[in-house]
Parts: sequence; structure tokens; C-alpha cells
Amino acid sequence: MNHLLFLQSLLFMNFGHNQFIDYQVGNCLAMKTEGNIGRFNRVFNTGPLSPTDIEHIKVFFDNMPFTWIIDAQDRQNRQLLEDSSFFFKGYFPALFLNLQQLSCATQTDITVKEAVEKDDFNIWVSLTSQIYNYVENKAEFIKALQFLKNRAQENIKFYIGYYHGEPASTCMLIYHEDHVSIHFVGTLKQFRRNGVGSAIIALPLLLAKDQGYHAALLMASPEGLPLAQKVGFEEYTTYAIYGNY
Repeated sequence: MNHLLFLQSLLFMNFGHNQFIDYQVGNCLAMKTEGNIGRFNRVFNTGPLSPTDIEHIKVFFDNMPFTWIIDAQDRQNRQLLEDSSFFFKGYFPALFLNLQQLSCATQTDITVKEAVEKDDFNIWVSLTSQIYNYVENKAEFIKALQFLKNRAQENIKFYIGYYHGEPASTCMLIYHEDHVSIHFVGTLKQFRRNGVGSAIIALPLLLAKDQGYHAALLMASPEGLPLAQKVGFEEYTTYAIYGNY
């Protein structure tokens, strides 16, 4: 399993057969969107860091917030980030699913719809902004999403989960060379624990499986890990997330 290849898929650094690296110095690779949200502007390293490389990365992003994703076991490089005034944001498990092992139960009270039309996409943005606390920063969130859409073209899709006809959950799916990655999985609090969270993961992945994709990747929050495991994901490593904010 090529962890670094998978990490690029999880960090919006490739779409379809195309790789997008906006800046590289030493062992550091960075991607910067047009949105002023740290979650969308990302760095990872393929080997040892140096204080000089870290400073070059800081200059590249200027005052824009960004996150640095690093192996949780990489204590030496993590210490360098902390010495360079980065803030620890938390641990996030990286998960892998062989789509042949996908567990997908259906419920008649749940439907999942791709957000193709403008009105549907606006619903997706509104829901996700609430789930991920981007309501006050919604304009920057939209700018970052539009940046990704422009890069990904047909290799990105947005899905809405409905519970009894009410929009309740969202996810974003990115298609890579032979696998997909799933992002922004979430459910409004009032709709949790009724199956819609599992459906918003499983049903888009079932469509990807039917299109010939073999595997799926997900970087989950610790709280979201049980839900991902419920549909068949297995943890293959853990990342520590740092930010300059």
C-alpha cells in the first residue's frame, strides 16, 4: 500500500489521472486553493524536514491558513513543526475500503441524490456549512470549493442524503486513477442515528464500484471512525494535523 500516493488523494492533490502540486521545496509538497480556509490548503512531507524548508512553506502561503498533515509516529518532524509555531489540531485515522467489501443496506426512508443542478449544490453548501461550522466563513468555503471544481472537472461529485424527504447529510466524492476518496461526510445533528450517515457514505461508493473503481479512501475524525467502519472501512495509519492558525 503506497501511503504517500493515497495521502495525495486525500489532500486534493490529484484528480482523475492528473496531479496538482502548487509548490515543492525539499521533501515538502503543498496545495493552495483560493479559499481562506486552512482545511483546503495543505502540506505534507515525504521525508525529513528542515527549518529552512518549513520557512519556505510559510512564505509560500503568506498569511493564508493551512494545515500540515504528518504521520503520527513521525516524532522528529512533528517536533520541528511545533518548534516552528505550528499548532496541533488532532489525530485523524486514514481508512481504506476494498469496494468489493462494501456493506450497503437500503432503507426506504433514505435517498441519496447527486447535487448536479445549481439549487442542489446550494443546498449541499448550506448543509455542509452547518455541519462543519463554516456558516460565518461561507464565502471563503464556496471559493475553495469552486477552485476544486475547476481543477477536478468531471472527477468530483457532491451528494445529499435525504431522510423522509428532508436534506440531512452530505459528502463529496473525488475520482482518482483507480480509486475514489470521500470527503465532507456529515449529518445534521437532528438526523443522526437513523441510518442516513451510513447511506451518504455507502450509496455514492456503490455507484463508484459500478463504474469500475476498486477502492475508497477516507480520512475520518475520531468521532466519525465507527460510522466509516460500519460500511467496511479499515484504518491503515493515523495522521497528526498541524496548522498555522
